Order: sequence, then C-alpha cells, then structure tokens
Amino acid sequence: MSQIKSKDSASLVAVGSEKQDYLVKAAEKGNAKAQFTLGKNYLEGTDSIKRDTKAAVGWLTKAAEQQYVEAQFTLGIFYLKGADDVKPDAAVAVSWLDEAAKQKHVEAQFILGKFYLEGSNGIKPNIAVAVDWLTKAAKQKHVEAQFTLGIFYLKGADDIKGDTGVAVSWLKEAAKQKYVEAEFALGKIYLEDTNDMKSDTGVAISWFNKATENKHSGAQFMLSNCYLKGKGVKKDVERAIDLLTKSADQNYPEALYALGKIYSEGKLVERNLERGIDLLTKAANQDYSEASYALGLVYSEEKVKKQDVKLAKDWFTKAAKLEHAGAQYLLGSINLKKCVQDANKVEPSFFSKLFNLVDSEEVKVCETSVTWLNKAIEQNHNGARFMLGNSYLEGKGLKQDLVRGIDLLTKSADQNYPEALYALGKIYLEGKWVKSNPERGVDLLTKSANQNYPEALYTLGKIYLEGKLVESNLARGIDLLTKSANQDYSEASYTLGLVYTEAKVARQDLTLSVNWFKKAAELKHAGAQYMLFDAICKGKGIDPDTELAERWLSDAVAQGYPEALFAQHEMYSGKLECLGASIIHDNDEL
Repeated sequence: MSQIKSKDSASLVAVGSEKQDYLVKAAEKGNAKAQFTLGKNYLEGTDSIKRDTKAAVGWLTKAAEQQYVEAQFTLGIFYLKGADDVKPDAAVAVSWLDEAAKQKHVEAQFILGKFYLEGSNGIKPNIAVAVDWLTKAAKQKHVEAQFTLGIFYLKGADDIKGDTGVAVSWLKEAAKQKYVEAEFALGKIYLEDTNDMKSDTGVAISWFNKATENKHSGAQFMLSNCYLKGKGVKKDVERAIDLLTKSADQNYPEALYALGKIYSEGKLVERNLERGIDLLTKAANQDYSEASYALGLVYSEEKVKKQDVKLAKDWFTKAAKLEHAGAQYLLGSINLKKCVQDANKVEPSFFSKLFNLVDSEEVKVCETSVTWLNKAIEQNHNGARFMLGNSYLEGKGLKQDLVRGIDLLTKSADQNYPEALYALGKIYLEGKWVKSNPERGVDLLTKSANQNYPEALYTLGKIYLEGKLVESNLARGIDLLTKSANQDYSEASYTLGLVYTEAKVARQDLTLSVNWFKKAAELKHAGAQYMLFDAICKGKGIDPDTELAERWLSDAVAQGYPEALFAQHEMYSGKLECLGASIIHDNDEL
C-alpha cells in the first residue's frame, strides 16, 4: 500500500474523503464490518466525519442485524447510557447485549450478569440469569466476572445458597490473574470462621501479603491489625504502624481512623493530638461515622487544649446522621435530659456543657430526643431501649406509656443488657407498673449480677442477707455485696460495714466494719460518714480521734444526714461528748 507523502493538508483531506467514500460504499453494499466501522465513526466523530448519533445508530443497527457481534455490543452499551437526542433504553440495551452474549462476547456476558444481579432502569433483578451469564464469562477467564461470582457466593441470594467453597474457587481463579481485589477478599475469608469453612490465619496472611505487594490499602490495613494483635504473625507494633501509615497515605478511611485514634490517645506511640485530629478528620470527611464520633470525643476532652463543645456537638451530629448508634444514643440522651431539665444527671461535666447547647426553648426538644433514641434502637442499641423505656414508664418529659415502656425494657433485657435486667427485676420485685412477680424479679437480678452490674449485685446481696424472697445465705450475700463494693458502689460498702458491726448477722469484725465504712465515706456516703464518726468516738475498730470524728460528722451534716444533724445538735447542747455514750440507735437496720 502506498504512503501519502504530501504535506498539503487539502490533499490529505481529499484522500480522507476518498477513503470515507469507499467505506460508505462498502457499507451501502451491505458489508457488516464497514457498517460497524462507519457507525463507530459517526458515534465518536473523526477528522472527516462529524459526530451524528442518529446516523451512528442506523449503521450500527444494520451491522448488528447481520449478527456482527461488536455492533450488537456497542449498541447495547450505547442504549444503556443514551446520548444527544437518543434516550437511554434499558430494554433495548439488554436485547442487544443478549444477542452479543449469545455469540460468546465475554464483556457482554459480564455486563448482562451484573445488570441482572443488581437490576436497574426498570429491569428487575434475576439472580438465576445473572449467575448464568457471569459463569459463562468467568469460564472465559473474565477476571471481573470471576471476582463478582466469588463475592456473590459468599452469601448467595434467592434460591441460590451461599457456598464459601465455590466463592473461594472463583476468587482464586481471579487471583491467578493477579486481580488484587480477589487477593484481598480471600484474605478476609480465611481470617474468620464461616458456617462452612474454618479460618486459617496463615493462609489469610499470605493473601494479604500478596495484595499488599500490589499496595492494596485494605490489605495493608487488615495486615496491620494482624500485627497489632499478633494474629497469625508475631506481634509487631512498629510493623503495624508502618502498614497503617501506608494505608492511610492512600486515604483508606478505616486506616485513617485507626491511626488517628492511636495518635490522639497516645497508647502505642507518643501522643500527637494534632496528627490524630488531622487523620480522624480525613476519615470523617469520607463520611466514616466512627471517625466523626471519635472527633466528638476528642473535642469533648477537658484535659486537652482543643476542647470545643460546639465542634464536638457538630461531629456527634454528623456521626448520628451517618447512622452511628452511639452518637444517636448520646444526642438522644442529652436531648431527653434537657427535655426533663435533668441537668444534674448529665455527667461528666463536659456533657453538662453539651446539655447547655441544647436550646431549652425549642418545643421539639423532646421529640428530637425520641427521634434519635429510636434511630439508635433501630440499630439494636440496648442503652437507647433502656433509656427510652424508663422515660415512658416514668412519664418524665414524655407522655407516660406503660405498655411501650415495659416492652422496650423487656426487649433490652432479652438481649441480656445488665441495666435493663436490673431495672425490670426491681419492677417485678416491687410490683410497680406490672403484677408483682418476685421469682421473675430475682431471676432478672441474678442475670444482671452475673454480668457484674454493681446495683444488681448490691440488691441481690441484700436479698440473700434478709432471706425474705430466697432462702437466707449469708456467705452468698456477703460475696455479692463485696463484688459490688469493689466497683466503688458506696451502698454496698456501707451495708458491709453494717454487716460486720452486727454479731448476730456475721462474725463480728469491727476493724473490717470500719474499713468498709471508710471506703463508703470516701465515696461521700453520708450514712457511712456518720457511722465512722460514731466508731471513732467509741474507739470501736479504730483508735479514738476527736478531730477525725468531727471531720466525718461535719461531712455527714453537710449532706443533711438526719442522725448526723441530731448528733451535732446534741454536741452543741452539751448533751453528747465525742467519747462517751453510744449514739448508734437500736433501730439501725441493714
């Protein structure tokens, strides 16, 4: 074939025009390849042909009707998207892709499989048809089809059950072609047990390493977790941080979040709050809700210079809108407390400040609290169930609804939430809002106590000491009270002080009694402070010390403890000396 050497542009155009004339003539004579080529030229536009989608469709259709497979495929793709004056038409697109797929056009088979798998533009999903086309494409070594089938078989759908073995076999086929997403997926599969396949951390690590060699950010993140926990590899914090950093440098949100937490908390590295906030912010800006929630906590920390209550609220709100159950619960609880103006129970002090940001004049503050709590409940947040259930029962801020309240508490208790088990147990013991059922009450308290919930341990301990609802069991009662007291539950410490004071209840041990009273007194238990005053004055279990006695009496008086107030009166009246007659009344009870 001769080459054109002229530099004259007009002659080149002329040659191009002549060439186009031959193409047109071939197409008009029915040559399918010419028709396809001419159609593509009109579709894309060339130096000698102006883009014309209608002309393109016309020529492509002629070629497609002659079973020219590339024309069928091109028309299918064109009708999926449409262009210029030609609107998308999914039905026409699918019909042409189907024709191409029947001729073993592998890309058409894959696209049809994806289309039927997901459904779109009026075409309903058809899982069986989708799997059939994807399998045909996968058998032709189409790597994305192999990967898609692998992911599909992890769970299955409709009448096609999930099958981890089949999933793994297709993913391995894709991995053989160096498809990095398949390597990553295989690593995740082997890392955890499934219903039909046991984990193999060694194999998981191997796949993650392969993907990491290809700089897969997700694999770098997963591998870093393995090094942090020593899972399948020797624990290596330095290696873990290096991998996390590489993943974060690729803007992988989970790595940004994890590394941000590490720097902001300073547990594995020297604390660098600025670096931590920067990383968390990058993750949060990708709508990673955990990062938004973490930023809310960072800006709520009173010990750092960055404390910013308004900014914290903004991040908590963003996390809540992204369906973060913890943030929804937090905002719901703050709004609910504002609804009932219960600022005294908002702790720690930062959340009191957050409480103050809620507009008390806003008439919808109560509705807002219910909205957020319900959103958290939709995500199975038992704390939200418990809080909203209690609010409905008490009718504080919300209209009392006993049925709804008991239902929420019961559902939370059914999921073994210790606070709900305790609250519902107390309700059944007291017969408040429900018919009294002590047996059910004790059972619920026991389940809560088994989770080491201090109030349940205390209440159940008292029940075993008293022996009214169950057979008396002093050892069991003391054990439960001790477990509660060891969690700084002051009532339990105070009760143990009383237990060891009474010889008729247990082996009397005044020194141990004083120790428990002291623990409770330091936790600001007024009764314990008074009992310490009395013990010091009498020298029972502790050396007499007038100054120390007056200190504990003063603390109890400051809290308005009635016996302390009376003792102070008697002392001022000269009727009572610190070292002298007993001021423990006979009616003191456990």
